[in-house]
Formats: sequence, C-alpha cells, structure tokens
Amino acid sequence: MKRADREVAGSIPIMEDGKIVFVSNSKGHYIIPKGGIEKNENPWEAAQREAFEEAGIEGKISNKIAGYIKDIPYFILSVLKLNENYDEKESRTRIILSKTEIFEHELVPQKIKDLLQSVLNE
Repeated sequence: MKRADREVAGSIPIMEDGKIVFVSNSKGHYIIPKGGIEKNENPWEAAQREAFEEAGIEGKISNKIAGYIKDIPYFILSVLKLNENYDEKESRTRIILSKTEIFEHELVPQKIKDLLQSVLNE
C-alpha cells in the first residue's frame, strides 16, 4: 500500500516461545511494526528495519508474505534479540503478548487480530 507516495510493509515479530511483540501507536493502540519502504530496499528489508526502529527488534525475517492488512504486506520476523535502546523508545511502549492475551486485549485492533488469527493457526 502507498502512504504519501511511499510503499509500506510490516512485520509480525514472533518470539521463540510464540509470543508476539507489539508497540503502541499515537492513538494508544498496540500494533505490529510497519513503515515506509526506502529506495533500493525490498519490502521485507523495510519491515525488518521498521521493527528495529519502532521496537528495538533484531531477528531473521522471511521474504514470504504472511498476510495483508489493507494491502500492506506483513512478513514473519523471528525475534532473536530485543534491544533496550532504539530510535522510537521515547514515543512508543513495547509489550509482548501471548496468543490468548492478543485476542483478549481491547487495545489490539481487530484487523491485527484477524491477521494474526490466520498466521498463528498455520
């Protein structure tokens, strides 16, 4: 999907124990990282970079699309490390939720729950 003349991609950051890493957005909801694709960058590379900038996540990203939200492709990111210092730490809260917690959490948007429902059940 284009956002202000820029393509966008996102990641689904999955911890080794199957929990998912979320970050807060400006509306106070918990979302999975996404952002603009830079020149000379593949969508999955952008998704991995955005996960680091927004949540301090380092990991191994798949180049296979796991699913879409509003035409934005999302890629599985196997989390290897959560850094304590990252670009957007002052403006975002990072939380880690289990599958059960995701579907019970009122601040996780339904469109993200729908994507994760299909991805986590594969």
